[in-house]
Amino acid sequence: VGLVILGIFILHLSSLVIPSLIVAALIAVIVRPVILWLQSRLQLPRGLAVGVVYLGMAILVPLVLMLSLPMIKDAMLYVGNLDYESILQNSVEWLRSTFATFKAIHLPVAGLDAYVDRAVDTLIEALQPFSLTAAVPPSIDTILQPLSSALMSVVQTGANLVGTVITQVAMIAFMFLASIYISLDAHIYRSAFLNAIPTAYQPEISTLLARVERLWNNFFHGELILMLVVGAMTTIGLAAFGVPGALYLGVIAGLLEIIPSLGPIIAAVP
Repeated sequence: VGLVILGIFILHLSSLVIPSLIVAALIAVIVRPVILWLQSRLQLPRGLAVGVVYLGMAILVPLVLMLSLPMIKDAMLYVGNLDYESILQNSVEWLRSTFATFKAIHLPVAGLDAYVDRAVDTLIEALQPFSLTAAVPPSIDTILQPLSSALMSVVQTGANLVGTVITQVAMIAFMFLASIYISLDAHIYRSAFLNAIPTAYQPEISTLLARVERLWNNFFHGELILMLVVGAMTTIGLAAFGVPGALYLGVIAGLLEIIPSLGPIIAAVP
């Protein structure tokens, strides 16, 4: 009972670090096939293979971010600056005209024609709340009133931003180092885990671990391929239809594809 309480207390103290360790372990699982390939094909020692892989990550990941962040920023700005009110009003007007066209059609059956007319009138009335209202620009006093409080919070926001940046950089460095240690000692952890299991069950557990590792690798690689395919197809399709900002919308669609189920719905909004 004392050991259980102590373990819970240690988990509570480590609550801020555990997510970073999980991410570090996930990174180690993702790069493990590359490390094993360098060991088997190029006959590199494990330490050297780990060093080559993580050195390549340290160079390529910031380089890819530097090249992709401007495009992602432009895509976010484009999506944020869309006139959603105008798009909504145009859609409502199109629906109204479509319903009016349906209502103008005279069906041969009088009862059915009256029923369709009533249904169309109900739908048109439901669209009334979306009617376009004239926008009244705010007054100068309304704009300047919150300015003083906004200026007061600038210094606090700047201090919080610096602290947040330092914390995130330290956390990224911690995850990177933890992932290196996990990659270096992964075989030791695996052997220790298998040795703790009864001998009769060790082959089955070893096969299960191999299947889980293969599943995670295939899932991650599949997500990357899916992001590229969806982003490219969205860009090509929207460009073919002449939609403005096709590249930016394709980038948004590709990035959000990594969120299961919900990502494509969010990407479809803009």
